[in-house]
Amino acid sequence: MLDRFCNYILPRIHYNVKCLIVEPTYMERILLATHYPKLTELKIFNFQRDSSLHYLTGYVSLLFNLDDSSLRHIFRQQIKKLDLINKDRERAVGSWEEYTKRVYAPILTCFENLKHLNVVERSIPVYPGLSLRYLPSSTFSSSTLTYLCINVITWTDCLCLLDGRLKQLSTLIVKIYRMDTDSSIDHNL
Repeated sequence: MLDRFCNYILPRIHYNVKCLIVEPTYMERILLATHYPKLTELKIFNFQRDSSLHYLTGYVSLLFNLDDSSLRHIFRQQIKKLDLINKDRERAVGSWEEYTKRVYAPILTCFENLKHLNVVERSIPVYPGLSLRYLPSSTFSSSTLTYLCINVITWTDCLCLLDGRLKQLSTLIVKIYRMDTDSSIDHNL
């Protein structure tokens, strides 16, 4: 079925494709099936740190070494809107800071022209939130992102998002897990 989709259907409609909704295990195969000149939106369903990192953020280090310039171009230049339907469970992923460094931060590096990032849960009420309070301000920063919808761990993490690291941000939607604050952190507000 996937062979037919990639070999016969996608090559016929590729010029009109603006959005792809994919599972991480099929993402590379579908993206490399043909050229998508109008593709600007990618929705990754059932995103999980362990299985999805190879397909998404694992490309960050490979992007400079890839022979296939079409995949590099899609990630770095074409994708402006990224939706992650997160399947990770908050309590099963370990440190929030480590999750932020290994999952969230590389997304902004990989997708250079990203304007819209939406991270939502599928059916699990709480996915791992963004935790920035003890990380350098360069960990999660962008000069192009205008829309961000994400869960954060604390109120301090929310304030970190407003400290100038997201220069063009005009819409911020957050769910805050805990209203803790850390007065020792300067937020540059």
